[in-house]
Formats: sequence, C-alpha cells, structure tokens
Amino acid sequence: MLAAAVPSWRLFFAVPMPPADALRLVDALEPYAAAFPSARWQRPDAYHVTVWFLGATPPDRVPGLVDLAQRCTDGGAPFRMSTGPGDGLLRGAGSVAWCRIVQGEHAASRISGCLVDDPVSLLPGARPAPPHLTVARR
Repeated sequence: MLAAAVPSWRLFFAVPMPPADALRLVDALEPYAAAFPSARWQRPDAYHVTVWFLGATPPDRVPGLVDLAQRCTDGGAPFRMSTGPGDGLLRGAGSVAWCRIVQGEHAASRISGCLVDDPVSLLPGARPAPPHLTVARR
C-alpha cells in the first residue's frame, strides 16, 4: 500500500518591489525580453527580492511562518534597493535569470539573519538566498 502524499507549498520569504520601480525595471529589461521571447518573464506586479527559500512547506506551518516574518520586519526602517548585474542558471526546462541586489543588500540580509535565528524557518530544504530578484524562467 502506498502512503498518501503529504501536501506542501513551495514557499520563500521575500520583500515586495514598489510598483513604480517594477515598471522601470520592465523598461530596462525590454531588450532582453525581446532577445529571449521564449522565456517566461515575471509580471511587474510579481517582482520581489527573495531573501530565504523555504522549499516544500506543509500548509500547517504557514501561520507560524507569517508570525516569524512579522517579527523579523517589525521596527525595521524602510530601505532602498537597487539591482545590479544579471545572472542565471541553465538547468534545461528549469532555467532561471535574476538580477543581483547591489544597494540594500545588507538590509535584506538582516531580515534573512533574523529568519535563520528562528527554529520555525529550519524546515528541511530551507536555505538562505543571496538577495536577488528573479526576472525570468524557462
């Protein structure tokens, strides 16, 4: 008899990008989007800076993770971020392209540091991510 699959969600912690900044990034990426039309380019309203991958997460862990995110961002001052050079990883159908964060990386890393100090975030497969903004997938 096969065991039933445990449902999970692929989750991560991220900082949302303000809409005006997202639209400027779309303009900057236009030559690349034209050069690689088969890529699935992120919608500007979905732009975010990833700071921590959680991976496959059981849904019952989500309320604790929401509380953790709130604790790690409460009292933090607003900060500016800017993107730098792009990079990517070719993995066949799972290829991904991103922009590195060159300004504000330390503030985003502070959030990541708070997350690692809490056992709730230590799910199997969870790992810190250098702050980055995913722009396209294939």
